[in-house]
Amino acid sequence: MVSKETDVTMHSELPPTLHPPKPRLTLRVGVVGHRPDKLELAARTRIEQQLRNIFAAIDVEANYLLATSKDCYLKDRPAVRLISGFAQGSDQLAVSVCPPDWEIEAILPFPKDRYIRTFSAKHFDEEVQNPFDEILKRANVITELSPENTDDHAPPHKGARPPEKGYAEAGSYLLRQIDLLIAIWDGKPPKIAGTGAVARHAFEGGIPVVWIATEDDYVPRLIKGFDPNGDPSAPDTDCTDGPLRNALAPVFAIPAGESRTARRSQTSVLADFYQEVWQEAVYFPFYDILKRFTNGERLRYVIRLDPLEKRLADWDGFMKDAPQVEDLEKRIREILLPRHLWADSLAIYFSHYYRSAYVLTYSLSACAVFIALAGQFANSIDTKAIVVFFELIVIGAIIETIRRGQRWR
Repeated sequence: MVSKETDVTMHSELPPTLHPPKPRLTLRVGVVGHRPDKLELAARTRIEQQLRNIFAAIDVEANYLLATSKDCYLKDRPAVRLISGFAQGSDQLAVSVCPPDWEIEAILPFPKDRYIRTFSAKHFDEEVQNPFDEILKRANVITELSPENTDDHAPPHKGARPPEKGYAEAGSYLLRQIDLLIAIWDGKPPKIAGTGAVARHAFEGGIPVVWIATEDDYVPRLIKGFDPNGDPSAPDTDCTDGPLRNALAPVFAIPAGESRTARRSQTSVLADFYQEVWQEAVYFPFYDILKRFTNGERLRYVIRLDPLEKRLADWDGFMKDAPQVEDLEKRIREILLPRHLWADSLAIYFSHYYRSAYVLTYSLSACAVFIALAGQFANSIDTKAIVVFFELIVIGAIIETIRRGQRWR
C-alpha cells in the first residue's frame, strides 16, 4: 500500500496546555457507485443534484452536532472528508460536486496506471488518463493498494480487468475509514465487490448508508435493512430532511459515563475531563507504599509526575525510528501526542487514587476489626467508650473515602 499526501489541510494548532486539548469534530463520508455504463444521462443529472443536496445537508448536520456538543470539541468549523475510489461514473461525479472546503481522499484499488486500464476506454490512451489525472489532483491524500494477485507489470494495452479481490479489498479498506456511506446504486442483489456488497457490509457494520437510486426517481433514502436475497429496504422519506441527523447523532454522541447524581448532564463527564489540569504530583500514595513495601523498595510519600514537556521529549527516540514521510512527525507531535499524553498522565494520576482508596479502605476496615476486638478486653466503661469512639472515627473515615470516590467518579 502506498499513501501519497498533497497539500493536506490539517488542524495542527496546539490548544493551550492548561487543559487537555479537544478533538476537532470530523465527519468522513465515503462514496461508492456504478460506473458510466449503468448511469443514464437523465439519471446522472438527477444524481448530481441529489449529491449536492446531501453534501449541503451534511454540512448543516455537522454544524448542528458541533453546537450541541461544543463543550467536547474544538470551536473550529467541522472538518468533512470525502473518501472515494475515483472510478469513472459515480465516484468522479461525487468528487466533481464536492464542496470546496471539504478534504478529498482517494483510495485506489491498484496502482494508478493499472487502475486506469480498468476504465471504460478500450485502450490505454489520453482519453482516459488525462481526465483521471486532472480530477485526481483534487485529492489531498492518495492511497494506492497493491493486491498480491495482480500483475502490475503487464503492458498497458494487454492489461485485463484486475481480479475482483482488489475491489473487495479496496471496499473493505474504505469502510474502515468512514462514518457515513453514500451508495449510488440500482438496488439489485449485491455482486462480489460491487456497490451493493459494499453497501450491505457497511450497514451490517453499523455505518449509516444513504442510497441514491440510479433507475428510479427516488429521493435520497437511508437503508433500513436487507432481505435474505440482498435487496435493500428503505422508506420513501428524503433522508436530508431529518433522518440524516438521527443517523449521524449516535456516531458523534458524547459518552455519558456513569453519574452518581441525576443533576449531572450526559455530557458532563467528558466535559469535566477537558477541564482537568496537568497534575504534578500524587499526594495519596497508599497503594504505592504497599507495593514498594512488599517489594522491599524505598518508600515514597509523594509521587512526582513528569511535566508535559518531559513526556513529549521521551518520544524523540521513537521519532528518529519512524518513517520520514511528508509531515508525519509534525502531525504526531502536534496532534496525536499531546492528546495521548494528557489522557495517559491523568490515567496514571487517578489510578493511584483509585488503588490507594481501596488499600486505605481495606486497611481501615482491618483497623476497625482490631479496635472492636480490643474493646472486648476493656474492663471499664470509660475505656470501652474510648474504644468505641476510635472505632466510629475509623468507620467514618471509610465512609468518607467511599463518598469522595463516588463524587470524583
